[in-house]
Amino acid sequence: MVTFADTGRLLHTLSLACGATRILEIGTGAGNTTLSLAGTLPSDGMMITMEIDAARAGRARESLAVAGYGDRVSVMAGDATRFLHKIAGPFDLIFQDSDRSRYEHMLDRLVDLPCVRVDCS
Repeated sequence: MVTFADTGRLLHTLSLACGATRILEIGTGAGNTTLSLAGTLPSDGMMITMEIDAARAGRARESLAVAGYGDRVSVMAGDATRFLHKIAGPFDLIFQDSDRSRYEHMLDRLVDLPCVRVDCS
């Protein structure tokens, strides 16, 4: 069984492995994975996270501020399908964790976003 802690550790490791400095997350939820990813950012790094539920987005902002990441992470409250056309890359890491019924509506835009390509050879 995969737990939230396992997911957070995996994302933390992936972000460190690719040297992420710009991260996009869709589906902030309670902010657990957001905190895991934010913890990998350098002091000049940035992260955008989108949460459809305004109350959860507010709690995530508070948690990020308490953890010291408020200056690096922008939490957008609202429907990500409406925000994505306003977002510009490049991103080193994109984590799509919103309602699965919305994945298809966002896929083309996410694929079209400029991403930094990492050569791990």
